[in-house]
Amino acid sequence: MISEGLVPDEVAFTIILNACSGAGLVEEGWHYFEIMKNEYSVVPTPDHYACMVDLLSRTGRLKAAYDLIKSMPVEPHAGAWGALLGACKLHCDVELGELTAARLHELEPLNAANYVLLSNIYAAAEQWVNVFRLRNKMKERGLRKVPELDQYSHGSKELNEGEAFSIVTPLKPS
Repeated sequence: MISEGLVPDEVAFTIILNACSGAGLVEEGWHYFEIMKNEYSVVPTPDHYACMVDLLSRTGRLKAAYDLIKSMPVEPHAGAWGALLGACKLHCDVELGELTAARLHELEPLNAANYVLLSNIYAAAEQWVNVFRLRNKMKERGLRKVPELDQYSHGSKELNEGEAFSIVTPLKPS
């Protein structure tokens, strides 16, 4: 991209960061996040931060992902919080899952997926009273569990390292 005289913009960096996240390329993701700001003067958007939260979350760095959300200079959207909640399910982190779900319930009070994910975190930790309590809360709010929600993943497609590098490598300055 750069070798052809093209300058990456906000959208290009979102794609790059997403590719790094999908492939678990933490160092590369941070590298591009930093050059986006420092070399190309692209101001990070909530989507850029959500990509970085997803990247950290997928690689098990839940505390770092949470700290990044809390330090964002822009208001984090549900995508950032949702990435963290999905990782809390994956890594069975009940305490952080509860904090994250509480924020998501404020942002998206009628999104059943957020309740189901927290319920699944409780179930994995064998906290059946909390599972029952949360399912009752869903009923009270008229929310119902959709079967597909149990199969939550961080995206529609996982990228392997080769696919991610095929996207990222052409962007490196010569």
